[in-house]
Amino acid sequence: MGFWKGWFIPAEGMILLSTLQIVIICGLSPLFPDIDHRMGKLREGLTVFGLLVGLIGVTSWYLNFNYEILMVYGILISSVSYLLAYTTVHRGYVHTVWFTLIYAGLTGWFFHSLELGCLALVGCYSHMIADKIPFKILP
Repeated sequence: MGFWKGWFIPAEGMILLSTLQIVIICGLSPLFPDIDHRMGKLREGLTVFGLLVGLIGVTSWYLNFNYEILMVYGILISSVSYLLAYTTVHRGYVHTVWFTLIYAGLTGWFFHSLELGCLALVGCYSHMIADKIPFKILP
């Protein structure tokens, strides 16, 4: 790692990881405000992902591995994503600036990167802007 004209030059492995993080953030952030929609693909995907992680945790507990925490994470991910759709109103509090700021802050904290947090903010907020634009073809 080094600096070139004041810019940070990451190691080779970090470039791939950073690129993967950017692709994930750019792909998921615009979809995240629709997590409260019953037919939202991200919500369905998170529910299935959480159930699979929970199943891996149960299997590791049964086989005496030390990955029981996956059971807790899986149940938490799947239950939150499932219950958000059935306990909230679509375009309710998830479509607010406060939720966008909380989402961006949690993303930046999780990845330990202010840049990825800002990217999550722009992606999530772009969804809310796109919801406000009327797409009428005929008057």
